[in-house]
Amino acid sequence: MHNAHQDTPSYVCPSNLFPFDDFLRSKGLTRTTGYRYRRDKLIDTANIHGRLYITGDEIKRFEARAVNGEFAKKAKAPARRANRGEILP
Repeated sequence: MHNAHQDTPSYVCPSNLFPFDDFLRSKGLTRTTGYRYRRDKLIDTANIHGRLYITGDEIKRFEARAVNGEFAKKAKAPARRANRGEILP
């Protein structure tokens, strides 16, 4: 006889912690960018047994700061090439 309750956990533990790699992936960011954000104190993470996590509250705070333009920088135009069309020695 199969008991349907055997397939489901007996308790649900809601968590406010999300793996940092999952957060980066969901935003289309690389691990290198995530490292820079942490290094520059743009985002706070929790290290639990060597794994990085981010709280839902920190995600909301980060997104609000981004929307408000806190991380905005002036876009740089590409450098202009000199001697375009000329043959260089």
